[in-house]
Amino acid sequence: MKKILFLFIVACAFTATLYDSASAQYYSYYYPYYYAPPGYQPPPPVKQSKPPAPYYFRMMPDPYQSWRWDRKNRWEDYQQSLRSPLNPESDLDYMLRTF
Repeated sequence: MKKILFLFIVACAFTATLYDSASAQYYSYYYPYYYAPPGYQPPPPVKQSKPPAPYYFRMMPDPYQSWRWDRKNRWEDYQQSLRSPLNPESDLDYMLRTF
């Protein structure tokens, strides 16, 4: 019984020492998300970056678009390899696929 009482007292003391450091959780749990505790200093505003040049353009498509085209072309080539000889690809389909 003495051991249980000793462990209970130690647990209560440990909880009491953590109570002050756990107060930040109190604000986020019991108050709305926009509530700031007293003494809170908001961060400075973010500076707006310089706008892009008005005549900015690419000579080629961006890398992601090129990757998507390449993936699409590879998939269509694979589909073409699965085509039956009894159902050949038309000239128009070939032109549209390789354009």
